[in-house]
Amino acid sequence: MVRLLLGILVGFGVAMYFPEARRAVLEKSEPVLRRMFVRSAENEMEEIVRGLRQMESVEGRLPAPREWAAWLDARYAAGRSRDPWDNFYGFEVTDDSFAVVSHGPDGELGTGDDIRDVQARSRPAN
Repeated sequence: MVRLLLGILVGFGVAMYFPEARRAVLEKSEPVLRRMFVRSAENEMEEIVRGLRQMESVEGRLPAPREWAAWLDARYAAGRSRDPWDNFYGFEVTDDSFAVVSHGPDGELGTGDDIRDVQARSRPAN
C-alpha cells in the first residue's frame, strides 16, 4: 500500500513538471479537488459555528460585524479564517438565525457555488 501511494505521488510530481501533462492532470483532478475543498470548507464552518454557539451561550451575544475578522483571527490558527479558495468566511446575523458563509470556488458572494451554514439562534438579537 505504501509503495502504491509513493508511486502515485512520484507520478503526480513528474506529471506536474511538464506543462502539457500538468494541464491535463489539473483538468482531470479538478472535480475531485473541488469536492475536497467544499468538504474542507464545510468542516471549518462547522467548527466556526461551534465557537459562535459557545460565545452566544456564554456571553449572550454573537460578534458584531466589525468584530468578525478579529474574532476569527483570535480563535483560529492562521489561515483558518479563510476558506480553501483564500476568501474570508462571511458572517450574517438576523433576529432568528446566523450564517457562516464561504464565497465558494468563484470567490463571489451571491452565486450558486456559495456554501452556507445557517443556524437558528438560541437567543433573539439584541
